[in-house]
Amino acid sequence: MLRPRLFGTLLALAVISLGVVAAGTDDPSIVVFYEDGCSACEAMDLYLESLLVEQPQILVSHYELTQPGNMDLLLGLLDAYGAEIGAVPILFIGGQAFVAAGEADSENIVEAIARCATGDCPSPLATPTDRTGDLLMLAAFAALFAVLYLLQGP
Repeated sequence: MLRPRLFGTLLALAVISLGVVAAGTDDPSIVVFYEDGCSACEAMDLYLESLLVEQPQILVSHYELTQPGNMDLLLGLLDAYGAEIGAVPILFIGGQAFVAAGEADSENIVEAIARCATGDCPSPLATPTDRTGDLLMLAAFAALFAVLYLLQGP
C-alpha cells in the first residue's frame, strides 16, 4: 500500500505531467505552405476546406513562403520527412508530405485526412527533437520519483 505522502507526491506530479502533455494538443494536424497569387494553392485550399467541413477538430496551419522564417520551417520539415523541395502547395498531413500537391494526390490526401479524423495524425510540427525533450522530461520525472521515494524513509 502506498504511503500517504508518497501518494500525494505522485498525484501532484501526475497532474503537472498531464498539464504539460495537454499543452501540446493544439498543434496542427495539417501544415500548408503556399505563395500569394498561386492559383494551385488557392484550389488546394478550397479542396481542403471541402474535405474538412465535417472534421472541424482537425487543425490546419498555413505558411506563406515569403514570410520570415517560413522557408526555414519548410526546409526543416522536408528534411524530417525525407522529401525534396518542389512547387507549392506543399502539404504535411500527419506523417505524409505532399509536394506540388494537386489533383493526382487527392486520393492520398483523403486517406491521410481520414487517418487524422481517427486520431492517428501526429502534428507535422512535432519534430523528433520535441520527442527527445519528452523522453528527457520522462527520465527526469522518474528520477525525481525515485528520490522522493527514497526520502520517504521506513
